[in-house]
Amino acid sequence: MISADSFAWRVAAVLFLFVSFMAVGQAHAATTSLNASWLFHRDDARSAATVEAVPAGAWTRVDLPHAARIEPRVPSAPWQGTVFYKKRLQVSLRPGERAILRFEAVMNVADVWLNGRHLGQHLGGYLPFAFDITDALNARGDNELVVRANNEDNPITGPKPLKQLDYIQHGGIYRGVSLIIKPALHITDEMLSNTPGGGGVFVTYPQADKSAAVVQVRTEVANTAAQARTVTLRHALAWQGRQVAQGQQQVRLAAGERRHVTTALKLARPKLWSPRAPNLYDLTTTLRGSGAADRVTTRIGVRRLAFEGGRLLLNGAPLQLRGVNRHQEYPYVGYALSEGADRRDALLIKKHGFDYVRLSHYPQSPAFMAAADELGLMVVPGIPGWQFYNPDPAFGRQVLRTCADMIRRDRNHPSVLAWECSLNETKMPDALLRALHDTVHAEYPGDQAFSAGWVPEPYDIYLQARQHRLGSKHALPAKPYIVSEYGDWEYYAMNAGLNQTAWADLKPADRSSRQSLGQGEARLLQQARNVAESHDDNAATPAFADGYWVMFDYARGYATDLEESGAMSIERLPKFAAEFFRSQRDAAERSPQWGGGPMVFIASYWQPDSSPRVRVFTNADEVELRLNGTLVERRTARPASAHPRLTHPPLEFDTGAFAPGELVATAYSGGRVVAEHRVRTPGEPVRLVLAWDDLGVPMTAGDLVFVRARLVDANGTTVPTSGRQVSFSNAGGAEIVGSPEVTTEAGIASVLVRVGAGKASLAARAGALEGTIQ
Repeated sequence: MISADSFAWRVAAVLFLFVSFMAVGQAHAATTSLNASWLFHRDDARSAATVEAVPAGAWTRVDLPHAARIEPRVPSAPWQGTVFYKKRLQVSLRPGERAILRFEAVMNVADVWLNGRHLGQHLGGYLPFAFDITDALNARGDNELVVRANNEDNPITGPKPLKQLDYIQHGGIYRGVSLIIKPALHITDEMLSNTPGGGGVFVTYPQADKSAAVVQVRTEVANTAAQARTVTLRHALAWQGRQVAQGQQQVRLAAGERRHVTTALKLARPKLWSPRAPNLYDLTTTLRGSGAADRVTTRIGVRRLAFEGGRLLLNGAPLQLRGVNRHQEYPYVGYALSEGADRRDALLIKKHGFDYVRLSHYPQSPAFMAAADELGLMVVPGIPGWQFYNPDPAFGRQVLRTCADMIRRDRNHPSVLAWECSLNETKMPDALLRALHDTVHAEYPGDQAFSAGWVPEPYDIYLQARQHRLGSKHALPAKPYIVSEYGDWEYYAMNAGLNQTAWADLKPADRSSRQSLGQGEARLLQQARNVAESHDDNAATPAFADGYWVMFDYARGYATDLEESGAMSIERLPKFAAEFFRSQRDAAERSPQWGGGPMVFIASYWQPDSSPRVRVFTNADEVELRLNGTLVERRTARPASAHPRLTHPPLEFDTGAFAPGELVATAYSGGRVVAEHRVRTPGEPVRLVLAWDDLGVPMTAGDLVFVRARLVDANGTTVPTSGRQVSFSNAGGAEIVGSPEVTTEAGIASVLVRVGAGKASLAARAGALEGTIQ
């Protein structure tokens, strides 16, 4: 079985070097992870064109996901080049069965061999590809798999060269690999099928409202046996383990035939999917004939999208989306995130007030997409592209293929709002624009697919960055509109337009939104001020969604520093701007998964250099601020002249002058206390407090998790000192990824840890201060 939402590799990761499949007695198809125990070589000398040229002693053992190189926190010369991976397999098949090898992503050009036979080359580093390896397997069962991957600048895949690029295309097999054994009568793999609008299982909803829904399932079935067969295709739809709808058909398949079969399931009183109620069903599709059965489980959400006068209607109700852009990069490991790390990113985004994510500027992991479905995050996946076009016809074909493959992989996710099959900030010829728009609708027929692009025509939805609108004399087109990016570039280099290298008239550093967590209270307040101003301005447009740039700080190719406009640091710690966004969510919205509800936050460390004008974020009706027990002021939270369109504008309280002690903000709604936040003047640090920052997402073997070491004073208050060195050491059960020597930002030092299968313990030291955690 195979599913974009599958977590089967975690179970299979206990397998050792040899993977054995015996089909005798199988109840259904088998999918097994190949993530464990690869041999790896990085060609630093640039001397090995083939695997045969790699010296015998030059291999190291690795598991997937894997980064081609562990980079510094701030990469000054990110790795580009060729890497090799190899692995031995044992595979046994029954007559008629097929063995499918599937890669979820390899950066950026991947060549694959099995037993010396070249299976093929895949271009593009963000999407799955698959090979039917049945005819390349050795009869004796012992096989050698070899992968060569290259992430150097490529004019056919784009985008522009690394030295000019605002992000990094990190190398390696950075997502999982699976081996799927299919019986002779089977459901096809959607990537291997390569069928527009088809292959695998494709679920749509011609009708869906509170009273009834039609769940339409299009399934491609195949017969690789030598004789014609009659099969039964059955679909069972379940809600929390209880079957709520089913349907089946009998089909006669000739030998070697592939065919699409469409089945409509009627569902009474469906539980509709939305950001507030991300209800998910499990659809089990079974193909059964004589012998083994094939089964695919697809997680779906029933919902309908529509636009009316530019407004988004979800399930018939208007919906305004507050959003953010996300790069999938982590420090040190680049793109090689664990599934748990991807889920934690999605959880952080939801917890901090967002319901929409623009997946910039490339398709992101199946784990992130699954988490978006679960948490209620609407997403706009995009094809790789940024300020680069190549007139070579091969480039155009690659762009169209990438658009099609992206939709084939992600079409069953209820979280998908639209498809950004557009080369971001790139002048594209009209013929390519039309072909991209047409590809979206060919791959997803019906009225539930929407193309999106950074130019108005021919796309269904217009994506425009705020800095482009501010500098434009053109009226907005009469079509659905998203502010794709805002809050960063317009405060950084307004006159540069689309030219990232035209850096004249940069804003003074203290006016920019590019502020690290460690740059202090005044800079973080400035970033939050920019965010509030620009988000308020977006509300004056007809946009049904906007996306702040960006959620997490990230590294880039053209500069030897981090891009630090993130609402959170690259280590996933919140800045004041993140708390502002958290205050924009309605207090009535809450969830056991991500929190929510009433909140209040004092954006101050309250120390001698703090501003006496204290800024407070809240989604409550009123806030009362006290200093050392004395009332400063009680204010009503209502739109103000500075932010006339924000429902929950920031509040400022004038304390007159700094006085050491405690600030207490108490939030009221309906006359009762609903939230409180306290900030104490920090003293001298007296100890280090360590914690695993897993956000409640269970840690599994191979998971990547940040461990925090917090400087605290005698009262337990975090001392927001930046730049203090902390040394971490591993006492067993875990691996520190990257440098164990890190510095604090706002009183917190973060180290990235890969957890093992058993107990783990770490220690940290900062001068005379020590801390441990198990």
